[in-house]
Amino acid sequence: MPPWSGNARLSLSDEQLRKMVRRSRTGLQERLSLSDEQLRKMWMRSPLAFTLSFKKNIRPSLAALQERLSLSDEQLKKMVVAKPQILGFSFKANICPTLAALQERLSLSDEQLKKMVIKTPQVLGYSFESNMCPTLAKFQERLLLSNEQLRKVVVKMPQVLGLSFESNIAPSLAALQERLSLSDEQLKKVVVGFPTVIGLNFESNIVPKLNFFQEEFGLSDGDLRHRLVSQPNLLTYSLEKRYKPRLKTCRTAGVDDMIVLYRIKVPDISFCKSIGAPRISCATE
Repeated sequence: MPPWSGNARLSLSDEQLRKMVRRSRTGLQERLSLSDEQLRKMWMRSPLAFTLSFKKNIRPSLAALQERLSLSDEQLKKMVVAKPQILGFSFKANICPTLAALQERLSLSDEQLKKMVIKTPQVLGYSFESNMCPTLAKFQERLLLSNEQLRKVVVKMPQVLGLSFESNIAPSLAALQERLSLSDEQLKKVVVGFPTVIGLNFESNIVPKLNFFQEEFGLSDGDLRHRLVSQPNLLTYSLEKRYKPRLKTCRTAGVDDMIVLYRIKVPDISFCKSIGAPRISCATE
C-alpha cells in the first residue's frame, strides 16, 4: 500500500499537505534536474506521489533504485519522467522483491534487467506473484518456449509482462495462427523472431498489413505464410509511412513491386538510390 494512503494521508492538515508537496516538488526537481515543464507533466500524471516526503520517502527510494540497477542520473530521470508513479512505490516492499523475482525467473543478467526496466519502467509496479508469474507460465506453455526463448522474448518485449494472457496474449496468438494457417512451431518462430507482434492490435494493425501484402503483391496464402515465418519483422513497418509510399515509388520508377519487401529495412535514401528514384513518392499524391 502506498505511503500516502489511509490515515497517513488524512492525518495532515491542508496547510501541512501543501508544504509537503512544495518541498517534494522542489527536492525532486533539484535531484533529477527537471525542467518546469517536466515537473508539471509529472504532477499532472501522478499528483499523489508528491504528497510523500522527499527527504524520508522519495530521495531514499530513488537512491536505492539507482544503486540496484546501476543507473546514471539521466537514466533515472528518464524512468521517473516516463512513469512518475514510481515515486510512490516502496523500494523495500515493492521494487526490490519484484526485481529479484523477475531476474531469477528469467535468469536475467544485471544488464538485461536494467535495459528492461529502463525501456518499460511500469514493470516496477506490477505484482510478480499475481500478474507476471502466471502470465509468463501460460505464455511459455502455450508456445512451448525454452527458458532461453522466453527470456529473449521478454527482454525484447518487456511490455508482455503487463498483458493479461487470457484477454490479450492468447486471443492475439490464436487470431494470427488462424489467419496465416500457422503450425504451432511456425507461430512460435514468428513470436520468437518478432516479439513485438504480441503487442500489436490484430484487427487494426496486423490484418490491414496482411491484406495489403496479398492484394498489392499478389501473395498467395502459402507465400504470405512462408514470407512472414521467415521474415516476421515485415509486420513492424507502417503501411502509410513505409509500404504504400515505397510501393508507389517502385511503380513510378517502373521496377518490380517485390523490391519493397526485399529492401524494407533500408533507409529511404538508400532505397531510392537502389531503384534509381529521386525520392519517395507520397502515397496520397
